[in-house]
Amino acid sequence: MADESIPTKPPLVSENGEPLGSEAAFEDHAAQIEALRAELESLRQSVTSMTVSAKSVVGMGANVAIDDVEEILKRNVFASVGIAAFFGYLWGKIR
Repeated sequence: MADESIPTKPPLVSENGEPLGSEAAFEDHAAQIEALRAELESLRQSVTSMTVSAKSVVGMGANVAIDDVEEILKRNVFASVGIAAFFGYLWGKIR
């Protein structure tokens, strides 16, 4: 009588309805793992290409900033020489 009151668990099955212990279920899992590995490799390549492009953008931004400073110094030659002389004087006093 106690056996009748305990519900039985249904067998575990895969998405295809195959029992989990079957050979087809193992092949399905292997195919899913292989697809995940391929997706991870694709993501790794995408991140690598994004990093390379980000480095080039940062480098290009630094070059633009240096070019801007050089242009400002060329336009204001006397002020640039005065500022450099002042810092040179301070450097000489400190040392």
